[in-house]
Amino acid sequence: MRNILILFICIYLFTPQAVQGQSSLCGILTSESSNEPIEDAKVYLRSSDGTELFTLTDSKGLFMLNGLPMGTYSLSVDAEKNASKAKFKDLDLLAGMFRIEHFMLSDSSNLVYNYEDDRWAVDSTKIRKKLPFDGARVVKGIGSPEVASMRGAPKTGAPPPSMDTYDVADEDVTEELAYEAVSYSAEDLGVGIPESYENGKKERAGQLTASEWNDLDNWDLWSDQIEEEFLEFTEVWKLKPYNRVSIDLVNDNKQALVHATVILKNGSGDVLGIGKTDNEGRVELFLEEKPEDKKYNFNVEYMGSVFEVNGHKLDKNTPVSIDVPCANNNLIEIMFVVDATGSMGDEIRYLQAEVQDVVNRIAELDQAKTVRSGAIFYRDHGDQYLSRRKELSTDTKALNTFIQEQRAGGGGDFPEAIDYALKELTESINWSEQAISKIAFLILDAPPHNDTESLDRIHGSIKKAAEKGIRLIPVTGSGINKSTEYLMKALSVMTNGTYLYLTDDSGIGKSHLDASNDKSEVELLNDLMVRVVAEMSSVDCFEAQQTDTEVSNEWSSTHEVDVFPNPTSDYVNLKTKVDYEQIVVYGLDGQKVLDFGKMTAGVRRLDVSSLLAGTYILVLSDVNNSVSLKLVVK
Repeated sequence: MRNILILFICIYLFTPQAVQGQSSLCGILTSESSNEPIEDAKVYLRSSDGTELFTLTDSKGLFMLNGLPMGTYSLSVDAEKNASKAKFKDLDLLAGMFRIEHFMLSDSSNLVYNYEDDRWAVDSTKIRKKLPFDGARVVKGIGSPEVASMRGAPKTGAPPPSMDTYDVADEDVTEELAYEAVSYSAEDLGVGIPESYENGKKERAGQLTASEWNDLDNWDLWSDQIEEEFLEFTEVWKLKPYNRVSIDLVNDNKQALVHATVILKNGSGDVLGIGKTDNEGRVELFLEEKPEDKKYNFNVEYMGSVFEVNGHKLDKNTPVSIDVPCANNNLIEIMFVVDATGSMGDEIRYLQAEVQDVVNRIAELDQAKTVRSGAIFYRDHGDQYLSRRKELSTDTKALNTFIQEQRAGGGGDFPEAIDYALKELTESINWSEQAISKIAFLILDAPPHNDTESLDRIHGSIKKAAEKGIRLIPVTGSGINKSTEYLMKALSVMTNGTYLYLTDDSGIGKSHLDASNDKSEVELLNDLMVRVVAEMSSVDCFEAQQTDTEVSNEWSSTHEVDVFPNPTSDYVNLKTKVDYEQIVVYGLDGQKVLDFGKMTAGVRRLDVSSLLAGTYILVLSDVNNSVSLKLVVK
């Protein structure tokens, strides 16, 4: 009954194109052992000239490929859910032909590949669960229909004994069965090694290779490219970041002012651009029109105060100074936005391993800093979901578990729903107000849709990211084209980010696009991502803000102070040679967090267990002097 229904559906879909001489392949994919449909299997149809089409099976195991020219095709199936792959060759399609095929796939979940021994074997832990096992099943469970057509013995060697010969409750016998009696080389079975061991590489961190290119640091080349090589894509995406204004915000001591909001206005008071300064005090603004040769005004919002800066000419580099102490904060926030559609299947498991490594290493990057991280995985319209997310938190274990649970699936066409993921990133994620660095890695291999609504979401998200100080850093994988490269570079430029792209040096995944830039150094992806975070979160200012007391990092021997242990998690001992009128702990944002009152010369124990992990300034003051020390709470 099910096959009859599928036949009617296929004929209905095929009828319009048959008139035009195009062909169709309608298939249903089922498990050979259970005859149940296989959902979300990746189906690749390749023509003799190398053209490849991709689709996924639906909940009924059905897939449909239309508009096919006459020719001979090969069809590959990758069913992750039942750990099976197969390749079906020589599918001939005549002009206007409608072909229906029932493809059956064996379940190879009872097989494992031991790369060190270069052998296929039955997983003994799964044998004990009494999964189907016999000579034919072992052979059919691997690879292609050519192998599946064999019965009993593989190409060489004796056939494996029947499961009925052994008592599966006997652990010793089971081990022998799994690793001796039924252990075959890939050559014996006529199949290759699993994709997850491609080129002898397991899915672990430190294998994917990538390069970085920062168009803001190579502005002359970028300016030429968007007028020449990338010109057509500026119209496709309705983005052309060209009229650039860079503002370096410092105080009178030439110290960078971090995470300040800069609002650029013209002489009439119209707002031309809004952005946040980065960890070096720089904000990048992109205007709709080229700045005129006249003076502009700024409003600077910093640490709860608003400063007006008037009469500045705009240039590519515009220094702006305000009279205010610099302040710092120990918080870094990082989001990973990952394309989880089927086309990412060749690299997503490796990327997950790299991201987990990056999360763990960043958490240990600087014990004085607090790192909050999270992730968004997205697919496309009509898939199982549009996006899944894990909010920003310091719980790296929970984040890593969430990352590991995700799988590639869905998709089918080239564009994906990254516009929705960016909207969620900029509007729904729990970003803090004062983090010194907010970074979002966009890991993908396809662009968004470019209809009006999708473009509006992209443009709105870029604007919000710039206003919130979220630096977008694309990490592009195999499969992108030049149009996607341009869009990703434009995103990074307009949010003061940088552009990362995977390279072929690792030998993992499909071919990667050569980026349109000068040659850049190839690095391991995880090292590169950690380096970018470190560079974007390094801040020199550790100056406590006070209104009543001048803070100094130098003091005479008569005011010698010692604090121990430091770092601490609960108590510190304070040892001084003189009396002090006041002992206060300040956060790096200048806010008073603890006040211990007076202290007489000697040793005093201070309870700091109420403080969150991070860096603070401990200030001791009397009538004539003050002393400041850095205090680290872990």
